[in-house]
Amino acid sequence: IGLLAFALWGGRRYFRDVGRKVVMDTGHIDDSHEPLRYRHAAMGILVGMALIAAFCNQAGMSLWVAVAFFTIYFAISTAITRIRAELGPPVQNLRDSGPDYILISFLGVRRFTRGDLSVMSLFFWINGEAYRSHPMPHQLEGFKLAEKANMDYRRLLIAMTIASLVAAVSAFWGVLHYAYDFGSSVKFNGPAAGYFAFQPYRRLAGWLSYPAEPNFIAMGFTGMSFVFTTGLLILRTKLLWWPLHPMGYAISYWWAMN
Repeated sequence: IGLLAFALWGGRRYFRDVGRKVVMDTGHIDDSHEPLRYRHAAMGILVGMALIAAFCNQAGMSLWVAVAFFTIYFAISTAITRIRAELGPPVQNLRDSGPDYILISFLGVRRFTRGDLSVMSLFFWINGEAYRSHPMPHQLEGFKLAEKANMDYRRLLIAMTIASLVAAVSAFWGVLHYAYDFGSSVKFNGPAAGYFAFQPYRRLAGWLSYPAEPNFIAMGFTGMSFVFTTGLLILRTKLLWWPLHPMGYAISYWWAMN
């Protein structure tokens, strides 16, 4: 999140011009060659977030929790994409760094309803264990390849959208079919599959049985890490010889660094 905040601050003039383009359709920015015009992209963000929040609310999550959860999730997504673009690691695991961990650590369990906690647990697959299958870095790399090859961005966007829909349905069917056919914990995924399956529900049981208070130690270390990351970014920006990369710090605590 420190990486994202620094990027937003560094590009604040550009993003201000983008905002003018979105709201008033004025300014000197030409978005005619972008995959989507900025105004259409902004509408997509608003409509998409509204649909996600409505879905979560119907599942039992409070609206404010849904908005907070996915705002943090997409902030982390954007930071991961920047890590991939600037540093290029093949994986970025960021284990135990999702919005559920952040919200619980900062606000405590009692601030949330049982529905909030249950829906958070159902979203464990997108943020709890790893971000290495996140689509956003792959999409950015696709657009970069298109730029180098002088491809039509909008045709590529259509292809990505179709591929995402087909891949989602195929993956859901394939995992369920072959997990049942071969045995998920025997031949399909091995013993790790069972661990991943019960991990979020064991955590949920802990939240419901022993509701923790806000974790002030975690807050302190999060704040210190934010300041440290920002400091590394400032030093890297000001000193050409500075050897330590802040994105290396972000991914250094898990096996991806190996």
